[in-house]
Amino acid sequence: MEAARKVIVNSVLEPEVTRLEVNPNVDDHFTDFKSALQEWVQAKGFVQPEYSIVSEAGPEHRKLFTMQVRIFEQDGGEPIYSATGEDSTKKKAEQQAARIALEYLRSQQPVPAESA
Repeated sequence: MEAARKVIVNSVLEPEVTRLEVNPNVDDHFTDFKSALQEWVQAKGFVQPEYSIVSEAGPEHRKLFTMQVRIFEQDGGEPIYSATGEDSTKKKAEQQAARIALEYLRSQQPVPAESA
């Protein structure tokens, strides 16, 4: 058991910790932006985000997917916001689109006035 622990620590954990120390701003891998976006739109009373594929490009072994997320108000109609993301898998591209949408939507929220 101790030998297996050493292999995991030395081969998996230590290199990952070193990578994070070198580039501490890399947190996209550890964040589920799709879930965060869904929670945000639900809290605002909007409809669940819609994801769709915009395009697929490149050879089979090196695809680039472009995915779009659209946010609608409760009454439907035209989307209030849409964003696209690109990556090597549909899931990663959806996460990118959700991250962009969430960052934008959060930035549009009014800042509460300070009490006097």
